[in-house]
Amino acid sequence: SRIIFNSVAIPEISWDKAREDTFVIGAAGIFKYAKGLPYLFKAVEKLSRKYPVRLSLKGQLRDSEIDIYHYMLNRSGITDLVDSPTTLDHRKIPDWVMGLDVFCLPSLTEGCPNILMEAMACGAPCVATRTGACDELIEDRIDGLLTPWADSSSLAESIEYALEHEQQARAMWRAARKK
Repeated sequence: SRIIFNSVAIPEISWDKAREDTFVIGAAGIFKYAKGLPYLFKAVEKLSRKYPVRLSLKGQLRDSEIDIYHYMLNRSGITDLVDSPTTLDHRKIPDWVMGLDVFCLPSLTEGCPNILMEAMACGAPCVATRTGACDELIEDRIDGLLTPWADSSSLAESIEYALEHEQQARAMWRAARKK
């Protein structure tokens, strides 16, 4: 097998979100089990013990996975912290990304994720799992943060690093945009 890289447009403006009272973590895609939402839910639950957080989901649930999505969300205890998945016109993705404190791709398997490249092109803080081309797109702690897949504790730690180390994180995001 081989990886075929895609490309994305670079938005004219770069991410430069001011900190607010609530940290907004975003994830996007067609939310099937392989997108790793149960691990992101657990990570958000851990983070919510220490920070005011919200999880913004853009994309869609497969009909066959709606019940398990609601089961996992209810089980995590963060239902009130999650904005239900909504579709978003592709041209609006940069605007949505610019409103996040961290973009997260918690996938268990992945190809070459356009949404990760789009978030990086915006210069947004990105946390992704080590799967598919994510290792090729992100150099850990240089232009983003990588974490093992299926590990909610590591995912929470990486997101927390992005929230707690603003100066180092901003340098990574500028590097991601250049890449």
